[in-house]
Amino acid sequence: MSEITELVTFACSEAYSKQPETTFRPVASILRKIPGMISIYAGPTVEDETKAFLFIRWASKQAQTDFTKSPLFDEMKVALPPVLAGPVEEALVLKHVDFHADPVGSLSAPITEFVRFTLKDPHAKEQATPLLNQLGEFTTVPFEAQTWGWCVENKDQAVAVIGWKSLEVNIPPV
Repeated sequence: MSEITELVTFACSEAYSKQPETTFRPVASILRKIPGMISIYAGPTVEDETKAFLFIRWASKQAQTDFTKSPLFDEMKVALPPVLAGPVEEALVLKHVDFHADPVGSLSAPITEFVRFTLKDPHAKEQATPLLNQLGEFTTVPFEAQTWGWCVENKDQAVAVIGWKSLEVNIPPV
């Protein structure tokens, strides 16, 4: 079994928007206890302060599945409401991504940009893969790291993550 990264995007509470580290601390504390959880990366989005993201790196998809059947999952349900704007079922969007390269460099950069996209034609996957493999060659703007991967739940969806040194480093419009 290989590592998998869970991408959680969520509508965040006002408390989280104002103090993300403090508000998220109880959730992070629970996540760190889970067998098979490798690392977590979380933060608010720059474009919309009512949204945030969480990347959880798992030793395997099975480790994440086992967590959902453990007592720690019940603890997590109790810890999440102060972080979320609204009920858990409505506030969270989950995806699992099988990255082609280790995402740590992108996720641990000061700024992480992620892009999700869906292929309109399932047969285009064969054409898209070589382009995604060359992702880092499409820009002259220096980035910390980048990788991409297909979503486990929907094989026609991909996620790319790029780590930047600062918010001021921009990609010129294409």
